[in-house]
Amino acid sequence: MDMGVNGPKLTVEGFGGTYFLYDPRRRPLAVFKPSDEEPYAPRNPRGPELVADWGKVGGRGGDKGRVEVFQMRPGVTPGEGYVREVAAFLLDHEGFAGVPETIMVQARHPAFHYLPSSVCSGGNDGQEGSVKVGSFQEYVRHDYVGEDLSSSLFPVAEVHKIALMDLRLLNSDRNGGNILVRRVTGRGGGREGEPGGPRYELIPIDHGYCLPETLCIDDTLNLCWFGWRQMHEPCDAATRAYIASWDAEADATLLQAHLGIGEAALDLLRVTTRMLQIAVLEAGLTLHEVACLLVRQTPEIASEIEKVRENAETLAMAVTRSGVTTPMKGGREGRREGG
Repeated sequence: MDMGVNGPKLTVEGFGGTYFLYDPRRRPLAVFKPSDEEPYAPRNPRGPELVADWGKVGGRGGDKGRVEVFQMRPGVTPGEGYVREVAAFLLDHEGFAGVPETIMVQARHPAFHYLPSSVCSGGNDGQEGSVKVGSFQEYVRHDYVGEDLSSSLFPVAEVHKIALMDLRLLNSDRNGGNILVRRVTGRGGGREGEPGGPRYELIPIDHGYCLPETLCIDDTLNLCWFGWRQMHEPCDAATRAYIASWDAEADATLLQAHLGIGEAALDLLRVTTRMLQIAVLEAGLTLHEVACLLVRQTPEIASEIEKVRENAETLAMAVTRSGVTTPMKGGREGRREGG
């Protein structure tokens, strides 16, 4: 960028502002996603249908004082996806899932999308030359994306590592284009799908719709692995050991301290972490069986985990209102204080 050549270039695909950054040989090095150019954020470059009117109390339309927020996915507010991109990398401990290195940066460049000064609200916010904050991710060289190949070619462990992360982080945007595929040459000279033939490494990208504040995944079309045969296979020893190593409280503290992730999203992280540990390590369920508990089978009917969580919240509120302190021996409830 300092050399004045090969500046950031807006990608052809996508619903928000995503920019490739290149080296002097025009090889892509990194991907920058500004927060204010996300879908329904105020400076989205993709067109007016993907820009909400943030001049009306943070949302478009509605009664006075009412905030209506447009979202691409439930539970993730426009402008907060970049934080989740960084969070996915931070929670990919030991690089188990292979999330490319991702950090938070500030940047400015004429190639980014700005608004005319006449429509900017106060100061130079949004005007050309102002600083943007966003996620900055290492570009990973690859041979294909997931939708280019038959899923039957992917190793079980490679599928499991991505599905496991998506389930834990409640990712609602795992389509075939969000999985990069690297072809690793086989040593046996066999053809694709045969012993000794090439194998494939999967790299997950695009995590702006993970860690939502609401528990609602109602569309399996956004989870491309849901119907893959590998999901019906049991988790191997390495995957089970990785699940056992999770510490939800430590991860919640990490995300809150470094990224300011809200408590509602962190509570759901605690729920999914414990659910996967119980389901896989104690009950021996496959990841497909776990996904069936977590994902709504029809958009109108809550998932099994949603029902369990709602019931737990109802019981907790009832106990709080009644003043009951701790269970007594023999399973009887303790009496409220002073009673």
